[in-house]
Amino acid sequence: MLTTDPTVPTNILQADVLRTTTTSTVTDLPAASANATSVASSAAVNVLNGVVTATLVRGVASATADGGAATVSSVGSDIEGLMIDPDGTGPLPAVAHEVAPNTRVNLDPLVFGAGSYVALYERKASTSSPTGSSGGTYVSDLEVNMIHVHVTGAALIGEVDVIVGQAVAHADFPQTTVCGGLRGSASAARPRSSTCRRTRAWLRSGSVRSRSRPPAVAAARP
Repeated sequence: MLTTDPTVPTNILQADVLRTTTTSTVTDLPAASANATSVASSAAVNVLNGVVTATLVRGVASATADGGAATVSSVGSDIEGLMIDPDGTGPLPAVAHEVAPNTRVNLDPLVFGAGSYVALYERKASTSSPTGSSGGTYVSDLEVNMIHVHVTGAALIGEVDVIVGQAVAHADFPQTTVCGGLRGSASAARPRSSTCRRTRAWLRSGSVRSRSRPPAVAAARP
């Protein structure tokens, strides 16, 4: 079993870490692109002594960018055997593991403090594109937190955030410069060699970052 901090009671978080992996690639012409993928998997998850339990949790974040687009994907993310006890009287019926992104279950404020909740399949995604026809960068970012328990004032533990199944990915890639032809010509002219050489150099400058982490207590303040 795993607890992330010896000063944190074991009834806050217990889990078996199955796998945390990250892969990053930047490919050259002709199909130049940058891709980052991270996966975080855990089993036998138990948060707050039974408030949230799951047999398997897997978070997947993938970010891709090339000279003409930026995309993200969390395909493969999953929660199996999920049970939630929002008021300490016993768990609700098992939650289907095909949960929608950014699902939230409120916890009893009298037990866990006002504003306490369980967030399932948190998905924070963003993409951006250049505004012009040349120059600039396509950027994609994705953070996935499969289980995020936020407690504002429970007895004995106070305020705490617990995150399980976190995967983060980033990719960026320079926009491909379009090699222009002669104005007014009915057929495309041969591209200027200086412009195309500059484009080829940009295609090698894409960058990626990805990370995944085991279940963690993000903060604990009694």
